[in-house]
Amino acid sequence: GVRRASQIVHGLSHFSRAGDAMDESCDIHDIIQNTLTLLRSRLRDKEIEVKTKFNAERKIIVGNEGKLHQVFTNIIANAEQAIEETGKIKISTKNIEDTIRIKIKDTGVGMNKKEIDQMTDPFFTTKEPGEGTGLGLFITQMIIDEHGGSLDVQSKKGEGTTFIITLKCT
Repeated sequence: GVRRASQIVHGLSHFSRAGDAMDESCDIHDIIQNTLTLLRSRLRDKEIEVKTKFNAERKIIVGNEGKLHQVFTNIIANAEQAIEETGKIKISTKNIEDTIRIKIKDTGVGMNKKEIDQMTDPFFTTKEPGEGTGLGLFITQMIIDEHGGSLDVQSKKGEGTTFIITLKCT
């Protein structure tokens, strides 16, 4: 229990970093693990199995660690919400030349083409009124853009969604 509490406090300290500085050394694997620690109870309550496969070498991204935590929190929380009862989330990383590619795949309800096209529009949401603001993926896209990265999405209704984030390494 003490170890788990320590992990949560450690994760929160990284997530809550204030500031707009874009000169921090960011380890994507650590950021993903911290995010999973913070979301563990939500994922466990729904019986969501999370698998990580980090094929990428540990490479450093120069950017803002707090903002990158927000990116992964938004995407993984959306994946959790898209899974109705039980399901899986697979997170993998891979180095491609001077970039790291992060894939986050869920077995949730998926999105149609119109929803994919609108998902990063401010205030667009597929959630019921009062359940979402429609700002999570809008902010996520802005942060990825700030880091000089890209966000791609593959999805089909009833088959889940895959988010692919590509970021430049140092």
